[in-house]
Amino acid sequence: METCDQQNALLPERWVLGQLDPPAAASFEDHLMTCGSCQEAVESARGLRRGLALVAAERAARPVAAPARRWLALAALVPLAAGAALFFRQQGETSALRGEVARLEAQGADAARLAGEAEQARQEKARELEKRRLAEQRGQELELQLEETRRAAATAPAKAGPLVDLPTFLLAVVRDRPTGPDVAIDRGQASRGLNLALDLPDPSFTRFRVELESQGKKLLSRRGLEANALEVLLLTLPPDFLPAGESQITLYGEGPGHPEQQLARFRIAVAP
Repeated sequence: METCDQQNALLPERWVLGQLDPPAAASFEDHLMTCGSCQEAVESARGLRRGLALVAAERAARPVAAPARRWLALAALVPLAAGAALFFRQQGETSALRGEVARLEAQGADAARLAGEAEQARQEKARELEKRRLAEQRGQELELQLEETRRAAATAPAKAGPLVDLPTFLLAVVRDRPTGPDVAIDRGQASRGLNLALDLPDPSFTRFRVELESQGKKLLSRRGLEANALEVLLLTLPPDFLPAGESQITLYGEGPGHPEQQLARFRIAVAP
């Protein structure tokens, strides 16, 4: 037992009627020793029980005069009314207690809801701060990369411009070709590179392939070449591309109605 207000409103009446099991009866009796409200409830319940017993006995007895029966019934109803009044008072107190408990529970639910909303807002703010931090970090990384690119561009050596004014060596198909190489090149003449102009023997060929070899090793192979405005095939080679000694250039051509075929072979001698 805790307090009188927490007792079941029907507990005193059940105890008077002997409806409690032994453990519950013993607990209630311990509480009854110190609780005036429950003592009053027990007395009212006992009076109500006695009144009911008197009414039952009056009905079982022989008929008596009407006034006597009326006073007897009134006497029996007095403790009944007192017990009913106490019962309804306790019921009202119980209802009030339940209402207070419901109000406190509602306040607790509101507090829990507000706490959940506050936690959700805190998490959203934390996510926004993390996004902002990552964006700032990415911006700093991009700035560093841009700065490194600028420094690399400032320190990189200037690229060489287009090869212009290079010496040009003509390789033409002639009827009486010499027994030696078709062209002789001095390395001093090609310090910046050189141009090889291959004369095209037949204008019916429109696309060409060139193979450059030296001592059985292929140095260059280009396919799909076309003649320039001077009707020659121009090859630009960097310096030191041709090794010392003799190299061979084989020219192949193809055109409308002409499958690819070899058109000419030229020999180039490079002085050491």
